[in-house]
Order: sequence, then structure tokens, then C-alpha cells
Amino acid sequence: MKLKEAGVFFGYFSGSEGLSNKLKGRGSVIQYLLSGTTTESRSDKLLTAFVLLLWLLTVITLSVLHEPWRDEVRALSIATGTSFGSLFSGALLNEGHPILWYLLLNSTFAFTHSTLVLKVVSIVIAFTAILVFYLKSFFPNWMKIMFLFTILPLYLYAVVARNYGISMLFLFLFAYEYSRKSPRAFIYLLWLALLANSNTHSLVLAGLLYAYCLSKAVIPKAKLHFQFPSKQFVIGSIVLFATMLFSVITVTPDETSTVAGISNIQLGDVFHMILQMMIHPGTYFDIVFHVESVFV
Repeated sequence: MKLKEAGVFFGYFSGSEGLSNKLKGRGSVIQYLLSGTTTESRSDKLLTAFVLLLWLLTVITLSVLHEPWRDEVRALSIATGTSFGSLFSGALLNEGHPILWYLLLNSTFAFTHSTLVLKVVSIVIAFTAILVFYLKSFFPNWMKIMFLFTILPLYLYAVVARNYGISMLFLFLFAYEYSRKSPRAFIYLLWLALLANSNTHSLVLAGLLYAYCLSKAVIPKAKLHFQFPSKQFVIGSIVLFATMLFSVITVTPDETSTVAGISNIQLGDVFHMILQMMIHPGTYFDIVFHVESVFV
């Protein structure tokens, strides 16, 4: 299988010749599992539909049984308790999360006026990410199925309604666009811009992925000299920098936040807290943060 220089992850989104031609004579299910194709034949389409439907029904069932955690409900409460514009002007102060998840919850709640949007939006986003991964990547189907039913895409990024599902979606969209035969620089940088506003971890990931893209844009393959990036890349970079800066501003706490006091922590306090937490778990949180522990 020919992989692009972006590596195995990007390469499997780039497309390759399936193994079905090499597996003639074997059972259709085995052939399907070993190949990377999903829609070449009617049987492929039926098996693909079965896998995706099974994943969706499993997630819906788990979501119905799932009682939302406090951090899930807090995001919904903030998103539905303030106006769309207020999310850009201080409503997320000291929340520590970028704005995109709140915008999605706010806008969908404005149309439905139902708190069910928390679970529905999470499932729709996760399922869209799964569609991109399953239909556009060329991992063997058995490997894709194994991934679908692991804890991250099946539960933590779908049932648990937080902002990690949108990170999965934009990461897969970026990988697919970047590894196309003729990738559109503005599009894959736009996916990175949205990724940077998904959650704080993805902000860092977007920066690292951009650094890789930039290195390939200014030093093309098989060339030892620098070249100026394309117009699309420059415009996309400006959009990405602006959104990353906005994300940093959004997640940065002010001086009233408990997190802001971490700079005053003494190294001895940290070691003492670790020791005491091992002896009495949950009772020495206030040693570092100087607040009453919520676990006491």
C-alpha cells in the first residue's frame, strides 16, 4: 500500500487499492474484513451499513442509560443561559474551554428549546466523525471496526457529551483533506482552525500539525531550497492564527481563578500532597490550591 509522506495515519486516508482483487475465492465477509473498501459491491455496502448502524444503535442505547456528569451539564447550562453574542464577551471566563462546543449547544437549543440537544449534538458529531473515518480511510475494515468499538469513539467521544467529539471530527477531516491527491491548503487549515477551538488539548495539536504542514509547504519534497507558500496556504494560515489566538484568550484564566494561584506553589507542597494523597486519597487537595477540598 502506497502511503503519502505524511505518515501512516495520513496515508490511510489518502486512498489505496483494496485487497478485494487478491482475495477472490474467499468468503465475502472475510474479504470485506481484510480489504479497505466499503462500497465497491452490494455486499460491501450492506456490511458497511450494518457496522455503522450497529455502532449508532449501541451509542444511542448507552446514551439513554447514561446520566450526564456535572461538567457535561455545566457546559449546557452556560450555553443555554446566555445569548449567542455573550459567549464572545466574557461568558466563558475561567471555564478553560474554547468556544466552539458552547456555540453548537447554544444555537441548537435556540431552535429546539430542549436540553436533549446535549446528547443529540454529541451523537451526531461523533457519528459524522465515524462516517469520515470508516468511509474515507483505507485501514483494513477489521481494524476500522475494532477502532469503532473501543472506549474513545464508542463512549468517551460520543456518549459523554463533551467537546472531545468535535476534535475527533475535525482531526479526521484534516487528515482526509491533507492526504488527498491535490489537497486544498485553505480547507485543511480551516479544519485545523476549528480543531484549535474544540478543546485545549486540540489547540496544542493544531499548532503541531500546522508546524508540520508549514515545513512541507516551504520545503517541498525532493527540493533543498525554500519556496514561498501558496496564496491559499497564506490565507489559511492567517485564519488559523486568528482563531488560535482567540482560543488562547478564551481559555486563559484571570487572577481570580484557582488555577492562577498555581504559580505560587512550592515544590515541597507538591511532594507532600502526593504523599498524603496516597495515604488519604481526596483529603489534601487544598494543600496545593489553598481551597477547601470538595472531596472531604
